[in-house]
Amino acid sequence: PAWMEGKNIYNTLQLYLNQTDNNGQPLNPDLYEINIIVNRKTGDTADNSVPEIERFKVDSARQGKNININYVNVEFPPPFNNVGNARRVITNLTLMRSLQRPTQTEALYIESEDADLLNVDPKTVINIINQLDQHPELDAIRGIQDRMPEIMMQNDFLFLYRRMQDFKELLLRRKAYRPENNPAANFNYNRVITGGWNTAYTAEAYTLTDGYNPY
Repeated sequence: PAWMEGKNIYNTLQLYLNQTDNNGQPLNPDLYEINIIVNRKTGDTADNSVPEIERFKVDSARQGKNININYVNVEFPPPFNNVGNARRVITNLTLMRSLQRPTQTEALYIESEDADLLNVDPKTVINIINQLDQHPELDAIRGIQDRMPEIMMQNDFLFLYRRMQDFKELLLRRKAYRPENNPAANFNYNRVITGGWNTAYTAEAYTLTDGYNPY
């Protein structure tokens, strides 16, 4: 999702252009694609996100780096003008693209991400592929949630809030609280939480759970 991300989306795309394989070499661009939903509330004035995406596509092509970038530019009426609905729509479209692709022979893995990134591990994509390829028993994997702790720690209250959230998740996902052991389990917390960013999952798991769940 890219809501009013015109100031940073070029940088985010550059981070995914610089993805590498296990040996640090440029990653084969046919292994992955970037699907963006430029979303806003019906009637809101668009920012420059779409022009910035187009500028990036032109610039990267001039460098001979052709990665697959697709985007849709949409407006949602309330109450659907939220990030959860945007994630649902773009994920469903990604799944539909896969189903209509006659040449795809490998599994489809989907990474849920945001467009306001300042830093991305250059091996994010290959790590996702390797982990899910080597561990077919896994439905989802989650990466580091604190992207820029050195910035967060400049605000004591923000840093404390994030750390308390981390501790809460760790405590509530203990096996004793999970559905198989606790009839009063809360799905929102009594599990390893698949957050909206730096999280990847299999298309199979997404389908078996009937798609995106805002909770």
